[in-house]
Amino acid sequence: MLSTYANETAINANRLVPSWQGVGEEDEFCRHLFRAVVISLFTWRRATLDDPLPANERMGWWGDTYLGTQGDKIGSRLWLLSRQKLTLQTCTQAQTYAREALHWLIEDGIVEQIDIQALRIGVDQLTLHITLLRQEKAHWRGRFDNILDALHYGFSPT
Repeated sequence: MLSTYANETAINANRLVPSWQGVGEEDEFCRHLFRAVVISLFTWRRATLDDPLPANERMGWWGDTYLGTQGDKIGSRLWLLSRQKLTLQTCTQAQTYAREALHWLIEDGIVEQIDIQALRIGVDQLTLHITLLRQEKAHWRGRFDNILDALHYGFSPT
């Protein structure tokens, strides 16, 4: 499929399959951006006090204790959806959690805009489409298929 996006990444089920087109420094930047997006989405951010918990644990990443900037948090709360019934509300919540997890890319001036779309595929798959826009530079677009399985079983790098 021909795309107007210079950089694309497809994540299929619980396999990481990076596939983008970049040259030189731009390609290197996309590798780092890909890594940052995966860490941001699939590291478990600590649940807030009002989040419904799947197992009475607020979880969270221990490294948040030692971050240099007050209020910074790493990861997402997507893990909270792992035992939810897959509904339109679940898709909306996934978009909210993904946007929250990636917002630091805008705050730190790495990208200017983040577009996120969460889609229900069949009865049991949740897919995230993410586009990161950079001023006058190549865009990065990623698709994360079956994120609920990825949250349960983790990823296997290819």
